[in-house]
This record gives sequence, C-alpha cells and structure tokens, in this order.
Amino acid sequence: FITEPGHYWSYPIGHDTYDEVNLEQLKWLTDSLVYLHQKYQPDLLMMKSHIIDHYNHDFLNQAVKYQEGETEYEACYQSMINCYQIVDQCLGILLDSVDLTTTHVLLVSDHGCVSDEAQVYINDILARAGIVSAEPDPETGKARIDYSRTKALGIPFGGHITINLKGRQQDGIVEPADYEAVQEEITDALLDYRCPLTGKCPFAFVIRKQDAGIFGINEHSEHAGDVLFGVRAGYHIS
Repeated sequence: FITEPGHYWSYPIGHDTYDEVNLEQLKWLTDSLVYLHQKYQPDLLMMKSHIIDHYNHDFLNQAVKYQEGETEYEACYQSMINCYQIVDQCLGILLDSVDLTTTHVLLVSDHGCVSDEAQVYINDILARAGIVSAEPDPETGKARIDYSRTKALGIPFGGHITINLKGRQQDGIVEPADYEAVQEEITDALLDYRCPLTGKCPFAFVIRKQDAGIFGINEHSEHAGDVLFGVRAGYHIS
C-alpha cells in the first residue's frame, strides 16, 4: 500500500523526488480503481486523492510570484505544472479503461485554493480585544489559554468562535444573560480589525449563530460556534 506522501515541507527531499512519489501514489490509486471496476463492476465507485490540495498548500504562494527568467520561485512554479500533469496522466489511464458509452466518469472537487496575501491569527485578534486571555506555558514557553479569564475562543478551521458560557463549557465564565453582548463584542472585534500588511479587514462576513440559518446552521446545534466568520480571498486564518 502506497500512502499519501503528505506535505512537501515535511520531508528532506527535492521537488523531483516529491513529484515522483506523488505520481507513484496516484498511479497506484488509479490502477486499484481500474482493477476494482473491472473485477466487480460496481454501480458506483469513488476514489479520493489529496495531491492537488497538498501542492496548492506547499507551492502556490511561491508559484504565483514566479516571473519568467527568474530562479527564486521557478521550482515551485514547475511543481504546480507537474502536479496537474500527474493528475492528467492518471485521469487518462482511468478514461482508457472504461467504456464511456456505458460509464459516467465524474471529476469533482469540494473546494478551491487561492494564494495568500497575509496570515491572520483569529485568537490574537480576540486577545487584543480582551476576549481571549493567554499566558506563556512555563515548560514550553508557548501560549496557554487562561479559561478563567477567556470569554470566547476561536477555531480557525471552519470559522467558528465558541463563547465560554457558564453551564455549557467546563470552565465557563460568561453568564447566559451576557451571551448576546459577548456575541456583539466578538463581532465588533473582528469587523474593526485591519490587517497590518493590507490595511483591510480580512473578514468577508461575521454572523451570530442565531442569524446563520442562511448558511444552513441550526441555532440550536451543539456543533456550531456562537459566532461564525468567513475570510476574503487572499487571507489565511490560523
């Protein structure tokens, strides 16, 4: 079994080797898909590959800066080209293996990717507004959340901010009567923030949980944040 290679920066290898490993992995997956289809003739067969996502995360920011004749970002630019050639090669193997008059082949993606202008740290923004409190861990030196003084905490992946509510959170400090006031405090902190690199607000929207039905969010859901946000293209939230 050939596992996914993962991100380029996790390995002490060059671009050529990384491309080779990704090609072998995707060819293995494609050959497996062809074998399963021909042997079992299933009604539906699906395969998922993460190669384009890995390349976008690892190389896209550098690749878009490449100018012909320069060398600084050339390897990253070439790797992006190689990535799509790898996918195209394996897609060709798949298409050649099926009868397209009786079989539908769908190539789909669940999301896209754009290059980043700037990095934005959601809990740093909340800390500046006095919503998050943190102190250095004496052993590691890394920031450690002080929940006894933290009103809410952001979860960057997915765009959720959860209020540290009494009776719901283990170390909750926000009184239920103050719930909506803290929601407004969070909203103001995010919309008032300006990225130092661009001078612009990185948030496309900030919305309270009870107003987020337009996004399919149930206000009584236990899995949604109390405030939800989305960022504009070109910003990476951490």
